[in-house]
Amino acid sequence: GFGLSILLCVLIPLTQTFIQRWVLEGGSSVAQRASVFTVVGLVWSILRAVSYGLLLMALVAAKKMGENTG
Repeated sequence: GFGLSILLCVLIPLTQTFIQRWVLEGGSSVAQRASVFTVVGLVWSILRAVSYGLLLMALVAAKKMGENTG
């Protein structure tokens, strides 16, 4: 979970910059640009939610391991 969070902190800005350049240089319409950015934003939101879920699972598992050994 932590590795995915760190990776997303680097990949999201780089990918958004690349997509922004690609869409703006492609001469597409405003509606097409909006739909591309909407899909990209949704994908990033899902990936962030997954990474937070994994971090939460790790915390719960660590707490349970501490209760079992202590």
